[in-house]
Amino acid sequence: MAESRDLIVLGAGPGGYVAAIRASQLGRKVTLVEREHLGGVCLNWGCIPSKALLRSAQLYHDMKHSSQFGFEADTIKLDFPKVIQRSRDVAAKISGGVSYLMKKNKVEVIMAEGRLKSGKRLEVKDSSGKTTTYSFNDIIIATGARARHLPGVEVDGEVIHTYRTILDYRRLPQKLLVIGSGAIGMEFAYFFSSFGTQVTV
Repeated sequence: MAESRDLIVLGAGPGGYVAAIRASQLGRKVTLVEREHLGGVCLNWGCIPSKALLRSAQLYHDMKHSSQFGFEADTIKLDFPKVIQRSRDVAAKISGGVSYLMKKNKVEVIMAEGRLKSGKRLEVKDSSGKTTTYSFNDIIIATGARARHLPGVEVDGEVIHTYRTILDYRRLPQKLLVIGSGAIGMEFAYFFSSFGTQVTV
C-alpha cells in the first residue's frame, strides 16, 4: 500500500528546492526527494565550490603581484589540499542552509533515490536499501544533469575526472586537458592555470 503525498518534488537542486519552498508557501504539502545532497550539482560540485576556488586563485594572484600595490610578500606557500577543502567546506555550509530552509518552510525531505511508477506513484529507495512507495497528487521532476561520459574514456578519479571527482583530487597537476568549454570547465581551467598547471581546453 502506497503512502499518500500531496506534491512531491524529485530532485533538490536549485530548481527543485526553490519550487518546493514556493509550493509550500502557497499552501501545498510538499515532500522533497533527493538521492545525494541538498542543493544539487550547482551547490555541491558546480557553481558554488568553483567560485570558492576562483576566490582562492584570485587571492593567490593578488599576493603574487602585491608589489604593484606597494606590498612586499617574500614567500607565498600554496597548500593545495587546503584550497580544495575550503571549497568543500563552503559547499557544505550552504547545503546546511538549504536544509534549514526546508525545515523553516515545512518541506518534508526524504533522502533517497526516486523512480516513477505507473499510476502516479513514486518508489524511493534509501541508502540502507529500504524501499517505500508514495502516491501523489502532483509531481515536479527536477533531476538536473550529470557529466557526460565519453566512450572509451573511463573516469578513474586519478587521471580522468569529472567536475565532481576533481573536487576530491588533492594534488596540483602539472598538465590538464579540459574537454568542454562550458562555465564549469572554463572555471576549472582558469583555477588550475592560476596555480601553474599547463591547461589545454
